[in-house]
Amino acid sequence: MYARPWSTAYRFTPEREMLLRVHWQFDALRITLYDQHPSHGSALKSEECRERRSDSMWLLAAAVDAHGGDWGPAPALTPSGACKAWALLHS
Repeated sequence: MYARPWSTAYRFTPEREMLLRVHWQFDALRITLYDQHPSHGSALKSEECRERRSDSMWLLAAAVDAHGGDWGPAPALTPSGACKAWALLHS
């Protein structure tokens, strides 16, 4: 059910490494996927990219929303740029 963000990350960074982190903390399941998508040169390009990425994760959004969780894409804050997609599911 949650495979869509993984395929989205691969589509944005083909043939590069991805890191998946799944852990239980503070009564919630926390899932974070990091990819190596490079940063963009302008704020407009970055926002367009974020919107495309969010739109492509509609299945994740529906599943997480149905279980009362939260999710989203965010910058990974690394020197090379990169991006992370995260989901939070409460118990």
